[in-house]
Amino acid sequence: MDEPRVIRVNDTQININGNGRVPPEVATLLRAHLDGHFEPLDAAQADLTAEGHYGSAWVVLGADLVAIVRPGASEPVRTIPLDDDTDLKILEGIGASRFRVVREGRLLEELRYSRRQSRHFSRLLHRTDADQPPGELDADVPDAHREDDRICSKCDRLIPDWADSCPRCLHKRKILWRLFSYARPYKRWMFVGVFSGAMVTLLQLAPPILTKHLIDDVLSDPETNRQLLWPLILALIGAILLRVLFHYLQMNRLARMGEMMTCDLREHAFEHLQKLSLSYYSKKPTGQLISRVTHDTDRLWDFITFGVIEAGMSVLIILCIAVILFVYSPALALLTLLPIPVAVVLTYAHTRVMHRTFHRLWNKWSRMTSVLSDVIPGVRVVKAFTREAAEVQRFRRHNRDYQDDALKLHAEWTSYWPKIMLLINTGTIIIWGYGAPKVMRGDEGFSLGMFVAFLGFMWMFYGPVEQLGMLNRMFQRAATSAQRVFNILDTPPTIYTRPGAVADAPIRGQVCFRNVSFSYDGVKRVLHDLNFEAETGQMIGLAGPSGSGKTTLINLICRFYDVTEGAVLIDGKDLRNMDLNQLRGEIGVVLQEPYLFRGTIAENIAYGAPDAPIDRVIEAARAANAHEFITGLPDGYDTIVGERGHTLSGGERQRVSIARAVLRNPRILILDEATSSVDTKSEMHIQAAIDRMIQGRTTFAIAHRLSTLRRADKLIILDKGRMVEQGTHEELLESKGLYSKLFETQNELQALVTM
Repeated sequence: MDEPRVIRVNDTQININGNGRVPPEVATLLRAHLDGHFEPLDAAQADLTAEGHYGSAWVVLGADLVAIVRPGASEPVRTIPLDDDTDLKILEGIGASRFRVVREGRLLEELRYSRRQSRHFSRLLHRTDADQPPGELDADVPDAHREDDRICSKCDRLIPDWADSCPRCLHKRKILWRLFSYARPYKRWMFVGVFSGAMVTLLQLAPPILTKHLIDDVLSDPETNRQLLWPLILALIGAILLRVLFHYLQMNRLARMGEMMTCDLREHAFEHLQKLSLSYYSKKPTGQLISRVTHDTDRLWDFITFGVIEAGMSVLIILCIAVILFVYSPALALLTLLPIPVAVVLTYAHTRVMHRTFHRLWNKWSRMTSVLSDVIPGVRVVKAFTREAAEVQRFRRHNRDYQDDALKLHAEWTSYWPKIMLLINTGTIIIWGYGAPKVMRGDEGFSLGMFVAFLGFMWMFYGPVEQLGMLNRMFQRAATSAQRVFNILDTPPTIYTRPGAVADAPIRGQVCFRNVSFSYDGVKRVLHDLNFEAETGQMIGLAGPSGSGKTTLINLICRFYDVTEGAVLIDGKDLRNMDLNQLRGEIGVVLQEPYLFRGTIAENIAYGAPDAPIDRVIEAARAANAHEFITGLPDGYDTIVGERGHTLSGGERQRVSIARAVLRNPRILILDEATSSVDTKSEMHIQAAIDRMIQGRTTFAIAHRLSTLRRADKLIILDKGRMVEQGTHEELLESKGLYSKLFETQNELQALVTM
């Protein structure tokens, strides 16, 4: 066994989980056991023991060695040289994986880790193959590649799977205060609503006070104060009518303001979603995003319209009544308020439970809606494979899972209310027990009218306390919903027009890949050091086995993602420095599976140029060989196509998609398997349309049917993310490389099919 090397750990930061350091005890162990000079490149935590229990060991990678640190072990630090005789390996499993250090064929170390750490071990393994200076960690990788880290930057705790941000560091009041920033355009409505709510609260105090005077001043001495009867009655009527009027103004203005605010919030959230990159959508279920933009914003309307003003009115009336009670009888007021501290403690505990439960509930609601967003658009596949019963069962499982948590939620808040009601009734008993004997004895300063007023005020006092308890549930729902919506708004776009970028003259279409490498996750590269040029007007064919990186390459041209290394140049300019809207406005895309929106055929053709006149739409349809079948439909160009265009055949959808690209008149055209999923006759029509469309445009065409690439000016052959060949069709056949083998294999298969 190799002897440990004597080295020293310097103070270089070791990046863990994208935003942390190795624990101090690990750094201390390294300093205590090693002497010399050590420059750490990276580190990863093995969070499982050999038996599968949770544990902690660390792998610290240096330029020429790897250190294994096990705090608390008899041999806490072990270092192994990194040379030609040492191999670092990862054995991937379903729930856990293993990291191995093998030297001269002997297993020296094996550490187990959960899926949570997989990305970090993969990164560490790739660092052993990368020629990078010490202390750096893929400096060219955009931050988007690390946005999925699940460690809170404030408390360093793991963020649960059901949350986008750390629930422990959540400030609900800040979230709701931010929500009301959307009320600024409607300040006048808010003022009228709040003022009306305050008037409703104050007028609510009038009936008990008037009732006291009616009993003590009029009914107790009718001969002396008979003239006060009708004025007091009229004052009571006036207070009631004014309260109804102000209540109408409060509800009307706040309901309108709430609708306007949630409408703005929905639009803002949807607008921001359009700015986010494809990497964001690949990590978020569609149903979850739909739920946030629709379901969550709708819940906020309830809170804005009813919750806020009711909370304010409840607090105001509690304060006013407390003052009145102390003015009437300080001793009885103190007895009346005795249950309040208990109610506060119960409400606090109830709040904590409700907030956690609401988070889980919304997460399970999103999972349930994700099933709907999967199954309903894919209903053809479901029926074709007779999976209706299985999908019903899948939906039932998520629905019942949601129901279970919802029942727990209802059990919590329904058990909370009897406790509050008990406290309210306790207050009533206290008043009767203390006040009734004083009235019966005729104690001075405590009349029958005061006793009746006290009872009325008591119910008015505990009513708002009860209302605040109910509003607490609404408050928790609103805070959770607002957080989920703001999580969308707080996600920064990773692909955007950089400051200083200007929209230049229309591009010519020259494309150059210069030392381009790309990784989706910042660890495993799917494209390696690509170098090629496409001159203006050339057709470039992209071919290679599945998973070789063809679609990724065209995604970089469209700037759906930014390169990890190198640059993509258009007309000699790095496309990252170009105006994003101008760039994509000069690119036309025809996908393998064309996506049509619900609407007319004319609207779908004009999707990229909505202001185009109908004659240009028809001209584009003719160029795409679509005009003939469109005019054969009952409503022609006004025919409504179903969701995703399912009322049309595959070939018809593809020709509408080509017409959509033609109408935009792009300088760069991308064809992603445009003819792979249609029949022979449709392929002929589509190919004829493509031949006309590519004239004068720089074209990138992906095709598995290699015969369709014969006319390409240049073929680029990819394999495992690397460009293994480039040249014309004839040149590559003569070279007897990968393209030649693929071409011969397809010809043999075609011959077998035709036999």
